[in-house]
Amino acid sequence: MGRKRSLLYSYSRQVGEHRRSSILLNSRVKKLDLENSSIETEDGQVVQYQSLLIATGGKAHPVESVHQDLGSDALQHRVMSFRTIDDFKALDKLVRDPNTKSVCIVGGGFLGAELACSLKRIAKLNDVQVTLMFPEPGPLFKLIPRYLSEFLTYKLAVAGVKVMPSSIVTGARESPEKRDSVELDVVSFTKKTLETDAVVVAVGIQPQDKLAEDAGLEVDQINGGVVVNAELQAANGVFAAGDVASFWDAALGRRRVEHWVRHDQRLPDLNSTPVS
Repeated sequence: MGRKRSLLYSYSRQVGEHRRSSILLNSRVKKLDLENSSIETEDGQVVQYQSLLIATGGKAHPVESVHQDLGSDALQHRVMSFRTIDDFKALDKLVRDPNTKSVCIVGGGFLGAELACSLKRIAKLNDVQVTLMFPEPGPLFKLIPRYLSEFLTYKLAVAGVKVMPSSIVTGARESPEKRDSVELDVVSFTKKTLETDAVVVAVGIQPQDKLAEDAGLEVDQINGGVVVNAELQAANGVFAAGDVASFWDAALGRRRVEHWVRHDQRLPDLNSTPVS
């Protein structure tokens, strides 16, 4: 009996040695063949399966998805998404810059709310104003009950975050008043202009479900993602989990939840493991 090992920090050879698993690195799947229970990679390899778990995740919506002006070359150095290590390094450097006095986060989901709190902790060093802006009435409004959303709004405010619900960006440009700043046109309860030193776009992802759709699996036309049942099964022997799964909830109906790492982790693990 050894101690528990985290797969997050395991080398691929350790996974193979201790978990009777094989890992194909630098291999992109180009085709899923449901009839023959196989997948084909771009380099021509064919892998047979008894059970298949689709966990292809999603791709971040570009900054232009909020408003096309945010993607202009003039704002490139002050408008960013937050998905990669490089994004983190750039944002961390920006917030710690003594010349940065304000940051606006667009998006009230898991990522936006978590990022606002984390940035505020760092930003206290330089007294940076952190604003969280989103079109819904409250943060995580589509995912949690209203009273919890209201409580989260309160906790964000206590942490020092300026919360702007029911707010939509309708334009963006370089600030004429302050160099290296962004001026946002915002429609909320009234029209207003918001000046900020940086904009972080955190408005969710587009699920990467094309492989499944091309194979003939049903795709959720409203929420995106692979349609699965309550057991996360998309077809006989085929399961989907994570950001790419559109699952059925008895209380809330069909939904797809992003950035929720463990909510469906155990079920497909049990369902897709062949029994000998």
